[in-house]
Order: sequence, then C-alpha cells, then structure tokens
Amino acid sequence: MAKLKNEGSREPLVISRLKVIAALSTCGNVNAVNDLDFSNAADLYAYDTENKYTEWEEKTPLNPTKAFHLINKSNKDVVLLPLDNYIVKDTHLTIGGIADYALLTSDELLFVEFKTNATSTTKKALINNSKKAQKQLWHTYDSILKPKFVAQGVELESEVEIEFYIVFDSLLNVTGANAAFMNQMTKFEDMYGHLLFFSNERELISQINN
Repeated sequence: MAKLKNEGSREPLVISRLKVIAALSTCGNVNAVNDLDFSNAADLYAYDTENKYTEWEEKTPLNPTKAFHLINKSNKDVVLLPLDNYIVKDTHLTIGGIADYALLTSDELLFVEFKTNATSTTKKALINNSKKAQKQLWHTYDSILKPKFVAQGVELESEVEIEFYIVFDSLLNVTGANAAFMNQMTKFEDMYGHLLFFSNERELISQINN
C-alpha cells in the first residue's frame, strides 16, 4: 500500500479526474484526506478497528468473517476512503449517520457499512440493523459526498458505477438469497436507482476508465 502524500508516490489518476482531495477536504478533516491509502493488490480486506474507523490490509485478517474482501484480479488502483470517524468530522454532516467507508477505483465507488458487531442475531434484529445501514449509506452518498463533488463540477453518477454494501459477520449467512433481504434490495433500487448488496465480497471489473 502507498500513501497519496508520500513524496514520489504514484497517484491514481482517478484522484485528479474526480477532484477527490478538493471534494473531501471540506468534510471536516483535511489531514485525513491528505493521508489516504491506495493499493493495486489482488486481494484487499477492509474491516472496522478499535479506533472506530476502517482500515485494510493485503492479507487475510485475523477475523476474516467480519471483513469485506475486494477481489482485484486486474490489479486496479483502489483508494480507501474511511469516512465515519475519520474523513467526515463536521457535526452538521454526521446527523443522519455515516457509512463506514468507501472504495474508489477508476470505474467504481462502493459504499460499505459494517454491521459485524450486531449483538442480536434474530431475524427481526438483523432486518432492523440492515434498515439502519441503508439510511446511513444513502445519507452519506446523497447528502454528503454527492454535493461535495458537485461543488467541484464532478457528477459521480456519470463517472463511476455506484453501489452500496451492508456487511454482517459472514457466519450469519445474511445474503440476498434470503427472501427478506432480497426484498430490501429491490426496494432500495426502486427508491434510489442504485444497487444494494448484502455481501462480504466484491470482484472488481476490468479497468474501463483511465
């Protein structure tokens, strides 16, 4: 992994193309935006930490069932955007909830919310957690990041594929194959026009944009 700020570090083209630094620098933590990580490793694992913000690594973590696995066979540049408790710090922005993080490539912007520490595993509790996660995900994109990028003259929906992910501990087997969660995925797409997934992994498409 590399830091964007490191002298001599190769910066992914998507950073300048989407004006990422300028857009996110007004979210309350300029230092965080200037300290972003990127990687082109074939496997990337993101997870919540005791610091209450998202970190990642290029090898299988200690608790893989609570991680989100990004499969990157074409070795695309991927930028980690740890949003909650890191990039997004302005209190007036956090009202409504913040997604844990996003992953940005030249072609995709994936918003992810972890619910891996859910204390109750009943169906009702899982559904309630998923509904809360949906609100956090959409608020983060539609009320925070989208306007920030528009202010820089960037329409994200025209530039990248936008998707939303809710991650439970994979041992709970919460997936879209379950009728209750499939119904929520359908409602989310009908309401917002974007895909929602209950999944602990995503395989990136081959690079399209520079």
